[in-house]
Order: sequence, then C-alpha cells, then structure tokens
Amino acid sequence: MRWAARQIRLSEADKADFRVGPDGTPGWWTANVRVGVQVDRHLELVLEAGNLFDERFKHHGSGAEDPGRHLTLSVQAHF
Repeated sequence: MRWAARQIRLSEADKADFRVGPDGTPGWWTANVRVGVQVDRHLELVLEAGNLFDERFKHHGSGAEDPGRHLTLSVQAHF
C-alpha cells in the first residue's frame, strides 16, 4: 500500500504554486502487489500489479496524475 495524507499546511511557495489548490492537496492511497523470484545469485524477476483499484491521484505539488491500474515485469541484476 502507498498513501499520502491530505496536505493542508501550505508554505508560501505552495500557496503561489498553481499546481496546489487553495485548499491544499487531497489524501490518497493505492493497493499494490509485488512478487519476486530469485533466478540465480545475480538475477531476479519481479512482477508488480499497481494501483489495483484505479485510484486517481497526484503527489503534492505535482502537475501530473500518476498512472492508473498497471502491471510491470522487471529484471533486476545484482552485482
């Protein structure tokens, strides 16, 4: 799970930033699942399903919304 509480204590810079509304930024949360498999000593495969409930949200001060429901497969090499 990832989350952020509502942001209502605004600095002067936040108040001047058009990406932050006059009432601050609403809180949000997402549910995520991540599974990894160690292939060998140096290689790991990771599958992540993120934002399972397709929550619309923006990080405080960000001008872009984060992606909706998504699936990511990655290969991680460890040296």
